[in-house]
Amino acid sequence: MISSGVSLAEFQSAARAAFLQAAMSRARLRNSRVNQSALAAITGLNRSQVRVVLQELEDGPIPQSSRLVEVLEAWQSDPQFASAAGTELRLPIRGDRRSFSVLVQKYCGDVSYKALLVELKKLSYVQIQGVDVVLTPRGQEHFEPREIRQLSSGLAFALRNEAPINADMGVVTAEAVYKTPSPKSRLLIKKRLVQSTKAFAAELRAAGEAEASKSRNGAKRKTRSSIFVLTIDQGE
Repeated sequence: MISSGVSLAEFQSAARAAFLQAAMSRARLRNSRVNQSALAAITGLNRSQVRVVLQELEDGPIPQSSRLVEVLEAWQSDPQFASAAGTELRLPIRGDRRSFSVLVQKYCGDVSYKALLVELKKLSYVQIQGVDVVLTPRGQEHFEPREIRQLSSGLAFALRNEAPINADMGVVTAEAVYKTPSPKSRLLIKKRLVQSTKAFAAELRAAGEAEASKSRNGAKRKTRSSIFVLTIDQGE
């Protein structure tokens, strides 16, 4: 999340939403409505806070921009720094009025422009060209709320497990890095991911049932292996 430019506020918001979604899944009545008393007991909130939370989730989370996003948006919207339509978004790194250092001072007064510039460069949001900093196409798009929702959903999926606190839990990771294919090929790859993930889950179930059958008394407990696949197109 850090390498994608997510701020602490955005992470806390996503984690909070994920936790609440997981809690709500355990606090639903037979008619699918949320049992507010049960949700209060699970989360530690009081009834009034629970009602506020449910209203917030219904309305959607309030976006909390990071300093990086604030600077990127101001660069493109503030007439003092924005360029004419269709021209390159370029600023001198330092200067008296129209410069990157002044932009950062205006919108993030307590943050060093040098530190912010380093982070933006790491994320490929800007390029340094001589004494100027240029906003890249990736920087113009920056980090979309949709990605935050996807991360939140992923956290909710991970927290869905109803195992007790002393459960034996583990994390297995693998990564595939390849050249970005065409849009049409991406759809085919996504379909392949879905098929492969379902097939892998079926294989895990078969392997688990086979091993459980070897037990003399038979398996009395249930084990859940959840698979979470995250795809990221880093772009240029």
